[in-house]
Amino acid sequence: MNKFKTYILLLCYCTMLIFPCMAEASPPNFEVSATADNVDIGDEVYLLVNLNDNAGFGALQFSIEYDEDKLLLENVTTGEIIPEGTISATNTDIIGEINFSAISIQNIEESGTVLVSKFKAKQSGTAIFDFKLQVYADGNGESLNASFNDTEITIESDKPTGSGGSSGGGGSGKPAEKPTEPEKPAEEPTEDAKPTFSDVSESHWAFSQIQKVSEMGIFSGTGEDTFSPNLPMTRAMFVTVLYRFAGSPESEKADFTDVEDSWYTDAVSWAANNNIVAGTGDNQFSPNKNVTRGEISSILCRFKNGKSTDINSINDFNDSGEIPEWGKESIAWAVENGLVMGRDGGLIAFSESASRAEAAVIFTRFLDI
Repeated sequence: MNKFKTYILLLCYCTMLIFPCMAEASPPNFEVSATADNVDIGDEVYLLVNLNDNAGFGALQFSIEYDEDKLLLENVTTGEIIPEGTISATNTDIIGEINFSAISIQNIEESGTVLVSKFKAKQSGTAIFDFKLQVYADGNGESLNASFNDTEITIESDKPTGSGGSSGGGGSGKPAEKPTEPEKPAEEPTEDAKPTFSDVSESHWAFSQIQKVSEMGIFSGTGEDTFSPNLPMTRAMFVTVLYRFAGSPESEKADFTDVEDSWYTDAVSWAANNNIVAGTGDNQFSPNKNVTRGEISSILCRFKNGKSTDINSINDFNDSGEIPEWGKESIAWAVENGLVMGRDGGLIAFSESASRAEAAVIFTRFLDI
């Protein structure tokens, strides 16, 4: 199916290139960034492609080349700027290269993350990402020039290959003493500390909420001065946030086959042993899976032993029929308490992933319950 989508996309792109129209729209601004620029072997780093000041596009195609000798690609997900119904395809079959394509009937004018890729450092040295934009056009097929064509991001690893890290990036090595996973435990902030993030300006819609939960030490950044607000929140990240809020209590290790000794082990074990979270099947927790709006509601509802006063209140949402039985009570409770609100189109988006910014906003509202 993915190959079929790719063929359709390539045909559309070739048509646009052969019969381009001159457009006077302002060019988009692509910003490619990594969540860390110095990692130890076996540590993870996220690559983000952000589209800002978007003129609106109907067709988009770019590639990212990386040094496969230095980096191991873990996963690729499309970001929130690619709406449901958009034809998109991501090809990672070529080792050392990611190819991304998207086409929409109407212009996509939002700004935000287009692509998120997770890498692990395989060996010491310098790895370079090379971003190339092949096609960018509006919904009428008018070619638009991007603000740049390619860029390089360097990730350095100064940890010797034989020092205990995973030289193959497969995760079998012992975790580093100071993991750089997005939600590693943060030091207790001083009273005067006010974390600021270079990627969260005061005009950001979630600025005050991100500041609040960061100052409390509940949320931590993804780098020295980055928060990565558009990065999807994972199940492990969110459980760790709640675990910190609860005071990081001790708990016996939970029996999940995919939760080894890691930065989130204590948090997941505590949440599982207190019936706050459940597994995803086959005795697994899926810590790196994106957490959904419905799962966040369920986790917080269980933590509070919450009950909905009117479960039929969710029927007002246009996608209420897509809410599974197990999630109706918790999402209704979350709506009644103002934790989650509808998205455009009157949707509750129960199964949609939540970004780190969105999770920060929901958790800030949760603090007032």
